Amino acid sequence: MSLNSDFKNNFQIQLKDFYSSQCGTVKKPWTKDRVLEVITHIKTAKVAMDSGVRRNPTQYYWCKKYKKYDVMNVADEDYLILKKNKPEDPTIRVVPMEQYFDILMEVHKESGHGGRDKMLYAIKNRLYIQKRAIEIFVSLCPICESKRNLPKKSLVTKPIISKDFNCRGQVDLIDLQSAADDGYKWLLNYQDHATKFIQLRPLRSKQAIEVAQQLIDIFLTFGAPYILQSDNGREFTAKIIEEMVKMWPECKIVHGRPRHPQTQGSVERSNQDVENMLRTWMRDNNSTNWSFGCKFVQYSKNASYHRIIGRSPYRALFGCDPKTGLQSSNIPGSVLQNIHAEEDLDNVVNSINEKDENQNVFMLQSSNQLMTNDLKSSVISKNTTENKTLNNDTSDVEINDISEHIILSAEGILVDNKSNFDNNGSMLGAVEIINFKNNIEFTENENDLCDSNCVVCGQPSSGAHQCYSCFKPVHTICGLSDGTEGYGSKVLCTLCSNQKTIINEREKAHKGVKRAAEKMVHDTAIKFTPLNVGDSIFLSVPKIDRGPLDTKNITGKITDSRNGVYQVGTKSGIIKQWFPRCELKLSSNSYNEEIPQIFLSLREAVTKQSLFGGQGFQKCSCKPAKNQCCTNRCACFKNKTICGSKCHSSLTCVNK
Repeated sequence: MSLNSDFKNNFQIQLKDFYSSQCGTVKKPWTKDRVLEVITHIKTAKVAMDSGVRRNPTQYYWCKKYKKYDVMNVADEDYLILKKNKPEDPTIRVVPMEQYFDILMEVHKESGHGGRDKMLYAIKNRLYIQKRAIEIFVSLCPICESKRNLPKKSLVTKPIISKDFNCRGQVDLIDLQSAADDGYKWLLNYQDHATKFIQLRPLRSKQAIEVAQQLIDIFLTFGAPYILQSDNGREFTAKIIEEMVKMWPECKIVHGRPRHPQTQGSVERSNQDVENMLRTWMRDNNSTNWSFGCKFVQYSKNASYHRIIGRSPYRALFGCDPKTGLQSSNIPGSVLQNIHAEEDLDNVVNSINEKDENQNVFMLQSSNQLMTNDLKSSVISKNTTENKTLNNDTSDVEINDISEHIILSAEGILVDNKSNFDNNGSMLGAVEIINFKNNIEFTENENDLCDSNCVVCGQPSSGAHQCYSCFKPVHTICGLSDGTEGYGSKVLCTLCSNQKTIINEREKAHKGVKRAAEKMVHDTAIKFTPLNVGDSIFLSVPKIDRGPLDTKNITGKITDSRNGVYQVGTKSGIIKQWFPRCELKLSSNSYNEEIPQIFLSLREAVTKQSLFGGQGFQKCSCKPAKNQCCTNRCACFKNKTICGSKCHSSLTCVNK
């Protein structure tokens, strides 16, 4: 609790210092008092405009500002939002500065302690928070500081470019033997190179049959890639390769040199992200059950913004952002806490309808927003839907043909095709909130469907319109019009429209990968400024000195400086080694821990702060022989562990 309170105090102090130092050059901060004041001005200005009363200068001013801001009322609470230019635009709520920390902390944890870009991507369609506030928050997060990478002197990469999904798949195993969880000792990471979509699977061993089973499960769900790239033969034995080639002859396995990420850089960097997100998930939940936590890490990684492709891997693969129920909507958290059943949601919807017919209020729809106008045109009240049977005369569509929770009202959908769909081809007249599955009886008989049925809803059609992509019959309300009217008009069904959206997203992701490859530099020189005694720093811990899920950086303070090298003190003691400047990074948080006057190694300091008891790596240096690694002379065999890629210079042995 003290750590979070210090974090919050430092954040608020630096945020206030920023606004005070930038007075006159940046906009005034949105405080609670200012938000309430603006809401009052806008409401009084609207009343004056509607009543025709002469307005005072303040009301004239906010009538002009009213074009940029608006007031939204949900559950008898007023919220300040940004004015929408189009009905389908997202509703963005202006957040007071006093609520920044709590909201940013929640978003930060949901994104797996992601950086500025991931947090901006998560709130861009919901909340208005200044970018500088997010940058200050990320720079002060103590958990992020412990996993932050130190700058390297140089970087050499050979970028690989894949154009489409399943062109190239990359797979690697993360060694977690020293942090075993209920028998699970390895974590398989499979990544599609084009979309950066990952799949994580915990493994009890790295035997060929278990690895092959998990890969087959992935391939039978998403398809097999043309090229399967993996690390060199330590994690994939000859038996795995033979089985894969038998099942998919077109698959080609590209071997990467052991511990050389340049040949498999994308998945190696993904491994680092997964390990960092696992560390933060375990700390946030105070749990060591990483075999279960990897599922949340997989979702967070796929749903968060990826800098290279310019969107989330989920959107690059499926063409839309993932949804997490009502939490994905812009309904305020105070209102969501009181919604526990469908009846509660109906009450909120009805209260919105009763407020103001012309007021635009958001809810959840296909594009994460639902306006009040859409609610009025498409919500079928519970009283009118009881004991109702859908038949072919109502022109309503079956739920299973479109979505689990989508129902269209023939009376509420406009004839104009453009007004029924947004830019992504999603139906604006569809409500995804209310599920009428138990209130409506459906008649399903797929054998009665004929060639003249609509390809989207499955209902009979006159055949007057066909999708100009798949040439199947389609209703005008079930497709997108090309803008023309009359006999020569063309319609694109929503199925083909969604396919086009996915293709466009993948093309944009490919452009991002190509653009990043073009900007890569082979040599980067970093200039370091000298440190002083007493400066707070964090030190990068080599992999050999820490466990797979231990802290990546250790925080400390400079205690002495000699000839360009520095001595570091931690809360566990003073580290014996002296470190050059390039291995240390200045910390934004002050280090106030007491430093015991005892000397210890870096590994011992990390062990005292570890959740698993330290490094725990088993490594042998056995020489090639007939009985190599099969007697107690081998350290790994003696401790009943399998030899890893760090053993005996990665030479093959029988203890695999």
